[in-house]
Amino acid sequence: MNVMIDIETLDTAATAVVLSIGAVAFTDDGVECGKFYVELTDDLETQQNAGRTISADTVRWWISQNENAKSLFKDKPIDDPDRVGVATALSSLNKFLNAHGPAEKIKMWANGSDFDNVIMHSLYESFGTRAPWKHYNHRCYRTFKNLPGAPKAATREGVHHNALDDAMHQYKHWTEIN
Repeated sequence: MNVMIDIETLDTAATAVVLSIGAVAFTDDGVECGKFYVELTDDLETQQNAGRTISADTVRWWISQNENAKSLFKDKPIDDPDRVGVATALSSLNKFLNAHGPAEKIKMWANGSDFDNVIMHSLYESFGTRAPWKHYNHRCYRTFKNLPGAPKAATREGVHHNALDDAMHQYKHWTEIN
């Protein structure tokens, strides 16, 4: 099973505070099997207390983004099901991944296996647990999309820097290449 993951953060370091997590599960032949999305913007203090970091450069970068991307920071109803604490987010992601296969079989794709996957591993460690996939199954969509002969991505749908929209875009492009 494959999972395309995308996260939005407040730093580029492995210890970054995570704002949102989006993921799409899909088979080796590109059939979508499910989507996952959570926002952690109401629980930033918990992450900082666990040693997660925020960089001024990344905050400035967020300020320069369009209003659709910045909607992540807008107040939402207290009972919004997408807004969860970090413990709930990690537990929910575990359930999503476990529903799609054992850890040894899940290939985690990200737009740079050295960013999203590494930060997620670090986030799990900050909260005393292990990521539910194996490090040797990291896959790099950035490398994949730049292979010689790979077609350019189709027209972009969704909001840039919305974790689920980005994961969906990357997954759809993966299917075009594959």
